[in-house]
Amino acid sequence: MTIKPITRVAIIGAGAAGLATAQSLNKEQHGWKVTIFEKAWVVGGTWNYEDAENASVHLPSTQPLGENSKILHKGGIYESLQTNIPIPVMAFKDFPFPEGTPLFPAHSVVSQYLRDFAEQQGILPSIKFNTEVLDVSWSEDKWTCVYTQQDGNKNVEDFDAVIVCNGHYTVPYLPDVPGLSDLISKTPGRVIHSRQYRKPDNYQGKSVLVIGGGYSALEIAREVSFHAKLVYQSITGKGRPVDTSDGNGVDSNKLRIVGKITKFDNETDSIYFDDGTTLDSIPDLIIFATGYLYSFPFLSQRGPENAKILSNGFSVHNIYEQVFYIPNPTLAFVGLPNKIAPFPLFQYQATWISKVLSRKVKLPSVEEMTQSYKQELAEWKGKKFHVFRTREVDYCNRISKYTVGAIAPVPEWWAEMRPKAHKMRVKELGH
Repeated sequence: MTIKPITRVAIIGAGAAGLATAQSLNKEQHGWKVTIFEKAWVVGGTWNYEDAENASVHLPSTQPLGENSKILHKGGIYESLQTNIPIPVMAFKDFPFPEGTPLFPAHSVVSQYLRDFAEQQGILPSIKFNTEVLDVSWSEDKWTCVYTQQDGNKNVEDFDAVIVCNGHYTVPYLPDVPGLSDLISKTPGRVIHSRQYRKPDNYQGKSVLVIGGGYSALEIAREVSFHAKLVYQSITGKGRPVDTSDGNGVDSNKLRIVGKITKFDNETDSIYFDDGTTLDSIPDLIIFATGYLYSFPFLSQRGPENAKILSNGFSVHNIYEQVFYIPNPTLAFVGLPNKIAPFPLFQYQATWISKVLSRKVKLPSVEEMTQSYKQELAEWKGKKFHVFRTREVDYCNRISKYTVGAIAPVPEWWAEMRPKAHKMRVKELGH
C-alpha cells in the first residue's frame, strides 16, 4: 500500500514517544513541516514530577472518555520513584545516559535526560507548548486539528499525517466495585488512584489498603509500610506481593496479602473478597494501583471509513502492528504497547513511520494488514493485546525488517539483559 505525498506532519505529545518520533522524522530529511503539540510547558510527559497531588480525579474511573479525560492532569510520578529498567536497556539507541548515572536512576534524572535529548536533537523549535489538541478529524484528504493555547482561543491547522504520542498514563482506571461509590461519597479523600500518590507522609499510623500487583502497587505498598500501622495488598491473577524477605527492610508483620475485592459494605464497615474471606474494618486509606485507560479525547471514536478506533479503553482497534490505523495509515500511534523498555521501542516504531510517510517503505494492502491485526487480536485477546513482555524483542526485530535495516535489530547484549532487569534492580536497590 502506497500513501499520498506527505508535507505536513502533526505529532501529539512531547513525551519520550513524541521526541523519538520527531527525531526520526528529522533524520529522514524529507523536507516536511513537523509540528508537535504539547499540553505542558516542558518536554518529558509522564516523567515530569509535580509535588501537588491530582486532587481532581473523578472516582470510580472506568470510561476512557469520561470526566478524567477532560482534565489537564498533573504528572503521575511519585516522589521516590526510580526506574525499574537499567539505563543501558532504557536509553535511546543513539543517546546514552550521562556517564556516572546510577543504574536505576530517579525520575528527575530521566526527566533531564529527555530535556537534553530534545535540545541536542534540535526538536524544541517544532514544539507548541501549553497547547491542547481538542479535535482531530479527517476530511477531503487531510487531517484538521483544532487546538487551543494559553490565550484560550481556538486555532485550526491542516496536516497530511497525524502521529499520536499522548501516552497512556493519564486517565486512571479504577473499577466500580460494589459499594465503592458510596464509600467515596461518604468519606471524600479516603480513596485515591496511584496517580494521585506522591509521598508516604500522610499515611503515618494509618491502616492502608493498596489494590494491585504491578510495579507501582509494589513500590507504594512497600514505601507506605514504613509509615503506616498496617498495609493490606489486594492482588489477583499474576499480581506480585511485596517481597518481605530478609534484607529489604520491610516488616512482614505490617503487611497482609488479601484477594480480589468483591464488595465494600459500608453498613458493616467490611470488605468482602472473592475467596470468601472478609476484612472486618475498612482501612483508613485506600490506594487503587490498577492501571490506566487508553484515551484519545481529541479523536472521533469513528475514524474514516467508519472504523472503530477505540474500544473500552483497554485496547485500540484496527491497528496494524500496534502502529498504523488500517483504514487510513496517515494516522499512526507510537507507544501503545506496555510492559516494555519504552524508549528504544519508540524509536523502532518512529523509524518505521518515517520510512512509510516518506514512501521509501510500503505497507501491505488493507486486506493483508486487517488479516494480520485479526491474527494478533485472536492470540492476544482483551487487555493482553498491548501487553508485550516476552514478545518485545521479536517485535522490534520485525519492525527492523520492515524498515529494511534503517534501524538495526536488537543487539544480543540488550536481549540478554532485558529479562534480568528485575533481578538487577533487587541486587542494586534491595527491592
